[in-house]
Amino acid sequence: MKILYITDFYYTVNSGARTSARAHLKTLQNLYGKEHVDVIALVGRNKPKCVEKGHTVIRGTENKIVLFCDCLCGYSTYLNRVGIRQIAEIAGKNGSDVVFVDNSIFGKLIKTMKKKNPRIPVVAYYHDVKASLAKTWRAAAPIYKKPVMQAMISNERLTAQYADANLVLGNREEKLFIDAYGKHPEAHLSVYMDINLTPAYFRRTIKNKKRLLFFGGYYLPNVHGIHWFIKNVFHEISDTAELIVAGYGMDQLEGQNYPAGVRIQGFVEELESVYRDADVIISPIFEGGGMKVKVAEAMAFGKVVVGSDESFEGYQEKIPQEYWDRYFYRANTAEEFTLQVKRALEFSEERLHFNKEIRELYEDGFSDKYAEKTISKIIDQVLREKIGS
Repeated sequence: MKILYITDFYYTVNSGARTSARAHLKTLQNLYGKEHVDVIALVGRNKPKCVEKGHTVIRGTENKIVLFCDCLCGYSTYLNRVGIRQIAEIAGKNGSDVVFVDNSIFGKLIKTMKKKNPRIPVVAYYHDVKASLAKTWRAAAPIYKKPVMQAMISNERLTAQYADANLVLGNREEKLFIDAYGKHPEAHLSVYMDINLTPAYFRRTIKNKKRLLFFGGYYLPNVHGIHWFIKNVFHEISDTAELIVAGYGMDQLEGQNYPAGVRIQGFVEELESVYRDADVIISPIFEGGGMKVKVAEAMAFGKVVVGSDESFEGYQEKIPQEYWDRYFYRANTAEEFTLQVKRALEFSEERLHFNKEIRELYEDGFSDKYAEKTISKIIDQVLREKIGS
């Protein structure tokens, strides 16, 4: 079995999308062998400083005017006619049995590959549904960026039409997909992670106060959310808890004159170290799309989560009813966040440190084991359909 894996997130800065892209590649390599998975990494104007062995890097144009014109012609960022032709040729020459495209915005590429290599099934993964999200972005974007958003929308429409299997995150994305394209996606593939706990994780640290953790990269919905929480909620709980803000680029928040008890940690080398000493994970996110990786991370570490409705999108359908207000708490206003965080912090340090039930929920629905079962089933199905057609 030979897989061609195409992604535009592998060499980006740390983000939820990059975490997912790397998890997808690792799953494919675990299933079919590293030597049987070819990787094409789409990058922007700057080539990565260090390219992993066996990866083919295709760069977008360095000229902003050319990029603007490419978008006007319907090409998504990072790709143009030359790059599409190159990828289609690689798929044929390498004897690929299946192509896995790790984004929904490369429909022109998928259409070309299907015409040049109709025998090769294409699986497309949707980090979110751009038919809805990119329209919002387009409305708010300056005029010179509107073609970029429009190219995303038109390319996703082609992806939905030509991909053999369209994979969306969960129920919300399925509804958005149906509304946009008038058909059901072929399968769900939720955000998942490969996180194994070491013995050191279970050694608790003695702290003066209980600790809240907000973990996420410097991304506007994250920045807006944590600003809002500190301004509207933290003063109500600062007597009993401190707040750690961690994640790639979050050191940019230093100097914001936050109140005492708020500590900006920024980039974290080892996830386990920052989650081990956290008591409650907060996720005050009110904008964006897709699924929030921070919730899956919290589950992997057996942590209680207080989050907005937006934060739990894609998760709520897999969380048992009896787990709500026990391990997972919904909050959408300052008053609700204050109440729910206080309720969560009332539990014992042992319960706040690690919950076996939360970890088991992660393993069943958001882990690498879950992903291997789901992806192998999807790939087997598209191959059977090709053989039968």
